[in-house]
Amino acid sequence: MKLSSYLILLIIFSVFIFANDCINYNQLNDTNYNCECNESTWEKYFSYMERCWLPNANLETIDFKWANLEGAYLVGADLRYSQLITVNLMNANLVNANLVNANISWANLEGAILKGADLRYVNLENTNLKNTDLEGANLVNAKLINTNLSNSNLKDASLFDADLKNANLENAILDDAWLWYADLSNTNLKKASLILADLRYANLVDANLSMANFKNASLFDAKLMNANLVNANLEKTNLKHTDFNGTKINGALLCDAELDMDFKLQEWTGEPILNKDCFGVCGGDMLIVKDVCGVCGGNSMPNTGNCDCLGIPNGSAIIDACGVCGGDGDGNDCNNNGILDLCEDYSGDSLINSNKINPEKNILDVVKLVESIVNQKSLD
Repeated sequence: MKLSSYLILLIIFSVFIFANDCINYNQLNDTNYNCECNESTWEKYFSYMERCWLPNANLETIDFKWANLEGAYLVGADLRYSQLITVNLMNANLVNANLVNANISWANLEGAILKGADLRYVNLENTNLKNTDLEGANLVNAKLINTNLSNSNLKDASLFDADLKNANLENAILDDAWLWYADLSNTNLKKASLILADLRYANLVDANLSMANFKNASLFDAKLMNANLVNANLEKTNLKHTDFNGTKINGALLCDAELDMDFKLQEWTGEPILNKDCFGVCGGDMLIVKDVCGVCGGNSMPNTGNCDCLGIPNGSAIIDACGVCGGDGDGNDCNNNGILDLCEDYSGDSLINSNKINPEKNILDVVKLVESIVNQKSLD
């Protein structure tokens, strides 16, 4: 058999395998990927490649300019050095894809999934990444100038030395992200979440950080000149050597933040919040105070806070077995009439069978009970 015949058989066999995997996936996951468009056949569909089935495909250096890959399955695909300028990858699945040094400028990736993707040195300038999932993605040295990342998930992402000038990150999640030396100048981070994020040495000059959450983050030696931090949360944040000159920090929460001596000497504007209310809430209602029992907003009620049952702070009075505060009753004769409380439940001859008293151990109580019965009979 000739070599060309072998190649034809190999291609047919490969197409069959790819299609079969895709069909099974569609059936199991209720999806509708185009199984006919795969690694062996995609060129026949170019540039209309919606929902193509391309897992782990070798697409290195391919020029996909202007292609429509909306909803395509590109999990683990090799797209290194590929040209994806103006490409439509809306809602595409690029989990763990390799896009190192790819050019994806002016593209549309809204709603795409890029969890764990390798995007080092990628060009994403002017790209739409709204609502994308970039959790754990590697964006070291990536270019994201003028990129729309609003509402995107960048949790645990690596953005070391990334260029995010003028990017829109409003409502984005950057919790635990690595942003050393990142350029975030003039970036919109309004209401973004940066809990535990590491922004050491980052450039945030002229950035909009209003209502952003930096709790437990690090802004060590970061540049925040002329930034807007109004109502931002900086609790327990490392702010040592941070440059706040010209920054608006009115209403910013700075409780337990790590500040150095230079902070008060800098020319920031506004009134930050440095104290907690009695509930431990930074910036809470400072008019609420503790009552005499040590209860926030309390009414000095007995048995609350450190008050005893008499309402005495740090007092020792307790409720006895008869329910009397400060009493010494043991619960046997709470009405002090000389008769066991258990015996006062007597009704007819049922007492003998009730086993409520032990005549061998409580002979005096039995005598009192008999006397009570005799007295009651005489009255009848």
